[in-house]
Amino acid sequence: LTSTEIQLISMEIFNSLFRSNIQQFISIGILNNLIQ
Repeated sequence: LTSTEIQLISMEIFNSLFRSNIQQFISIGILNNLIQ
């Protein structure tokens, strides 16, 4: 692997983690609104 490929892979991993965290955050917020 070249350093450029490694950078791209790590960016993809970071982006997917970031997206799943945002989805969890949004769904938790929706649940809190429904409960209240």
